[in-house]
Amino acid sequence: MIKLNKIIFIFLLLLSIYIVQGCSRLENQSNVEITTINALAEESIETTDEIKLNLIYTDNREDYKSDEVFANFRNVKVGNIKENILYRGASPIDNHHKRAKYANDLIEKAKVKYDIDLSDTESDIKKYLEEEDFKSDYFKKLYDENKVSLSLMSMDYNSKANKEEVVKALTDMSKNEGPYYIHCQDGKDRTGFICLIIEGLLGANYEEMVQDYMITYENYYGVDKNVDKEKYDKIKDAYVDEALNSIAKQDPYTQNVELEGIDWVNVMGRYLSSNGMSDEAIDNLYDKLMSENISDLD
Repeated sequence: MIKLNKIIFIFLLLLSIYIVQGCSRLENQSNVEITTINALAEESIETTDEIKLNLIYTDNREDYKSDEVFANFRNVKVGNIKENILYRGASPIDNHHKRAKYANDLIEKAKVKYDIDLSDTESDIKKYLEEEDFKSDYFKKLYDENKVSLSLMSMDYNSKANKEEVVKALTDMSKNEGPYYIHCQDGKDRTGFICLIIEGLLGANYEEMVQDYMITYENYYGVDKNVDKEKYDKIKDAYVDEALNSIAKQDPYTQNVELEGIDWVNVMGRYLSSNGMSDEAIDNLYDKLMSENISDLD
């Protein structure tokens, strides 16, 4: 009987150890999964929205009419922005969607001198540099020369952290010479948000900002205003207007003003200033993108 009790005791002891270890493994696994979920949450939400709008694109170069369209690459020319000073597009380093080499070659061709990366950390960059399909030597050159600004933006435009990243990116930009290249992973919405700020600051009106933003959805998804205006307008409302409203609603002078009637130069200037960007940095950014002075900002 004593021997049997001893065996039962040992069995229960081993079982308890197994359970504790199992719980510990589950907890560690859960922590990893939570981190992964947080990292992918923004992309998942965005993907869900795109599925609802029947927006699907491929990672095959052959499905697009040019390297520029495939990489969503373009010169931003709205408002009073100088020609060939500001470019936007897909990541030239993150090859998740097979566009990095094309974007890298295009920024080299455009003689980009400063890169604004809105989606990567230092550890991300190091990981990309070690991948077997790495072919982004020009980006690496800029990175090695400290000509890359890393600002980890999100789609939560109203968050304090996001506003700080916007100010950091544009302040870094104001301290360096162009041409500049702005990108996130695909050059769509985080890139689109910060480009809206720059475009408005440089005198673009609402229609011009919408037009530039929506080129992305034509490049990736073939959305043509003249072919499917309903889909075009849904995307515009969900992404462009939502982004602009997140800025306008914070401005005391534009609470009840239609987006088409807003003076975006002053609104964007006040937005940057109220979120911590110095007047000197705003002036420098303006001067680098356009020859006129911005000293008359309210």
